[in-house]
Amino acid sequence: MVDKDLLSEMLSQCHEAYEKSARDWKPEPGEYTCILTELELGKWEARDDKPAAFYIRPIFQIIGDTNLDGEIFRGDPRNTRNSVSTQFLRSFLQTFQQAHGVTKKLNLGEGISLAEQSVGAVCTVKIELRNETYLNDTLVNIVEIPDSTSEAKAPE
Repeated sequence: MVDKDLLSEMLSQCHEAYEKSARDWKPEPGEYTCILTELELGKWEARDDKPAAFYIRPIFQIIGDTNLDGEIFRGDPRNTRNSVSTQFLRSFLQTFQQAHGVTKKLNLGEGISLAEQSVGAVCTVKIELRNETYLNDTLVNIVEIPDSTSEAKAPE
């Protein structure tokens, strides 16, 4: 049997790792320099009163923060479920357009393609508290596009 004081001490030492293991963990509110490590693409099926929708979800890795360097978190899914969500998706994709210097209007497929070419980019992500409990993330800007993508082709 484990001593209660020893167990309590062990649990408190493991609590932070336990909290970070949650699938949707995000850092505390603030701005973070990150690497865009992945983009999840998918489709939500129609259910109840909600229509089917496409989504794209960024995965970020924090860099340069002494306490959180290397930590990975999943961004909010941007989707086409309704007009407000679609506006967030458009804004997200326009950040990649600006980073690549693309000035022409792109369709959704072209925007997604440009975003996919940007995996590995260094970016600034802002985490904000919304509704007192939910941490919302915003891709503020792309700081640097890696050499392998710096010559990414914008759709003609």
